[in-house]
Amino acid sequence: MTNLTNQIHLYQLGTEAFYSNKEWAIHTKKMKMHKIDKKCKKKGYYKLNSYHKQYVESKIKQYQTELKELFNKNKGSYRKLRVNDVLKNSNVVSMFESALSRAIEAKTNELTTDIIIVECFYEEVLEDILVQGFDWNGHWILFSASAGQTRQKKAMMIRESKWKEVEKELMCGLTIDDINAKGSMNISKLLAYKALANSATTLWNDFDINRCIVVDDMEVTVHGDLDYINTETYEIERKENHPVQIEITDGCGMILPTESDKNFMFRAPFFKGLLSPFNFRDERFMTDGKLIVNDIYNEPHDLIAEDIKIIFTRSQFKLHSFFTDWNDYKEKFKANSCTAGKLNEEDDEEQDNKRLNYQMLQTLHSMTDSELETIASETIKEISLIGKDTDVMLNVLGANDPKTPLQHALSIYPELLQDPYANQQIKDKKKYLVKDARAGKLKIESSYTFVIPDLYAFCNWLFVDKSEVKGLLNDGEVFCKQYGNQELNLLRSPHLYIEHCLRQNVIDDKKKDWFTTNGIYTSAQDLYSKLIMCDWDGDKILICADKTILSVAKRQIEQDNVVPLYYEMAKAKPAHIDDESICKTLMLAYQANIGLISNLISKIWNQDEPDIELIKLLVMESNHEIDFAKTLYKPTRPPHIEEKIEKYEHKRLPHFFKYAKNKKHVAKQNNGVVNRLESIIQNKRIHFEVLGMKKFDAKFLIGDTSNRIDSKLAQQVIEKYRQLNGDKFKSIKNAKGVVENKEISSYVNKQIREELIKVGKSPKYVADILVKYLYWNENAYKSTLWNCFGYEIVNTLRKTKVCEDCSRRFKPTKQRQVRCDECQKKHAKKLAKERKRKQREKEKMSR
Repeated sequence: MTNLTNQIHLYQLGTEAFYSNKEWAIHTKKMKMHKIDKKCKKKGYYKLNSYHKQYVESKIKQYQTELKELFNKNKGSYRKLRVNDVLKNSNVVSMFESALSRAIEAKTNELTTDIIIVECFYEEVLEDILVQGFDWNGHWILFSASAGQTRQKKAMMIRESKWKEVEKELMCGLTIDDINAKGSMNISKLLAYKALANSATTLWNDFDINRCIVVDDMEVTVHGDLDYINTETYEIERKENHPVQIEITDGCGMILPTESDKNFMFRAPFFKGLLSPFNFRDERFMTDGKLIVNDIYNEPHDLIAEDIKIIFTRSQFKLHSFFTDWNDYKEKFKANSCTAGKLNEEDDEEQDNKRLNYQMLQTLHSMTDSELETIASETIKEISLIGKDTDVMLNVLGANDPKTPLQHALSIYPELLQDPYANQQIKDKKKYLVKDARAGKLKIESSYTFVIPDLYAFCNWLFVDKSEVKGLLNDGEVFCKQYGNQELNLLRSPHLYIEHCLRQNVIDDKKKDWFTTNGIYTSAQDLYSKLIMCDWDGDKILICADKTILSVAKRQIEQDNVVPLYYEMAKAKPAHIDDESICKTLMLAYQANIGLISNLISKIWNQDEPDIELIKLLVMESNHEIDFAKTLYKPTRPPHIEEKIEKYEHKRLPHFFKYAKNKKHVAKQNNGVVNRLESIIQNKRIHFEVLGMKKFDAKFLIGDTSNRIDSKLAQQVIEKYRQLNGDKFKSIKNAKGVVENKEISSYVNKQIREELIKVGKSPKYVADILVKYLYWNENAYKSTLWNCFGYEIVNTLRKTKVCEDCSRRFKPTKQRQVRCDECQKKHAKKLAKERKRKQREKEKMSR
């Protein structure tokens, strides 16, 4: 399995962590005034004293100006990390393990000081760090910034000495000098490809580079109706039966089913994408018993003789032009001890009844109230049964697919639902379910799975005949074994235009024989990828089988005459790579604001009469915004389009954004599809019912060590627990105002566990002491207990059994005991009585 569990911890610091002493002094004053400002707003002081408000705001502005002046004065300086001021628990975050963490030998669940994340609050300071590096027990330099980090204005820094140790392993022997010498490349792409090493992965232990090959992608010409957008004039032209070039294997490769029976994503130095199980070595693709194919360097390979088990595609090999040939890459891979990693492996079971999001719902703007109520009915039922149905409560708390100690405990001992802590968890979960439902997250008949090209067509093209497409799926057809022969709606996020893609699922024995995974296989003769804007590097889509949504989507597509949008995208240009150019690129990348355009589109969708033509133009702009850091190109709006857009820019966000994005200043509720959910989704108070359960008894959470713990030790543990738990919540609240920060608490909980074990001597002792303290006092707040010592409690529960006769839980005193002591005595008497009866009958017969 490649489901991720192991984490490392590291510091995430704002640019204030690198201030000079003078900058820090002003920063401290500024933050103090912000604190006063927040307190005054919360308590309503400003309403009583407007002068006080003006004073606070003027002081904040003054300190801001002073800081900016100092930044300009210190421009280009070599900065140092303010160790004593910023290296605190509240600045620790967690990340899943990756090729990077394994290369630098960061230990699982330990704090590493070889990499940190820097969050940009002031570009002037970050520019100094990116160009000059900084000092913290040695020199630090930029490692990279992933696309996600770039959107959040973050960058990852690495200790330079550590980078020199791992550079060749993570870069497969390449250096920046090598790349510059061979014509260089686009800097944003380089940063993204370096960041692949920081993708959350598990090590692919048996990966063998010698059993791999890289071939060209299959490119086909598909004809269809399109709305062509001219990026200069912003004119939209309907083009019928227009030819479009599509690389149908973009990001997708194949692995023999003998090596994996599941789809999964992978990472290796300068490689990324999806690998899908497919028998490309089937004899039907052979010629004279051989499979001969040229790699991307035009070198022929005999796949049978070389025992090739994995076929990568050119689109997956990002820096292929910087290696002489495939052997060059393979030799460097082995010489530098490079590794591959897996992530997002396909689930063993079909994933049913996933949830829509507001983007998918708001585009169905002709939906009636009755249709919306029908679509929301499953979600309404789920919410209404919380507190009334044991299975529903266990499901919403995750006990059916346990990942946390509490979830494991509930799966073993459902009576735990009766405890005040579990009650509070249920109440919180119900609150979020209501909030999410009003934000458009509705449970529907659906599944979430990888989208995969027609690999049969790819193999025919690769091995047999490149002159025409010979696949198993025709235009408008898909194959997904999770469904029958029926119409399906293919949905992908982000969903900005009316991107409801209706396709016919076609099931037959031949397709079942070739397409063996839970993914959805798509036609090589279809323009669907231009409608939902997907590629095949691991994109997942929501497959909707809800009949009401299918009906509304079909009507909407006909009503708005929907066809895919098509427009030219700018090409990313190479640039010489050095610290200055990388800094400039990142600063430009930080300017991109995809969310601004997405929110603007939502404003238009939630008008009484949405301007769909304007939405089409904004969708085009959104994709250019995404690519801006690479291309440095944004289309220029014509004045008449700018005028149209300005009308919406000053409008408030849709009413449902108070649920979807916690926005306070939103528009009044109108008849927009998602806005109507506030009235449909009720939030009734929970009244917990007994539900026929046995009574919860906390004694089953305590192990057999509890009788051997003296009261003095117990008191010391409890006092230490109170102190550490209090400090934990203070620490979390100080972390930029985030109270429920899982990244912070995972590290803090680890620290609390270690401190308590020092006092209590044994994890079992500590768990038993805290269970007695918290459960006998009916304390509803037990999150720290479960996060720190949950698995000790789970292991104790696993030693309990349910009596075969009376169905009560008990602690066995013998190895194979299946009845509680009371029932065992009754059972023993019953057996003794039966033995006596048989003995009497035997004696009677012998007379």
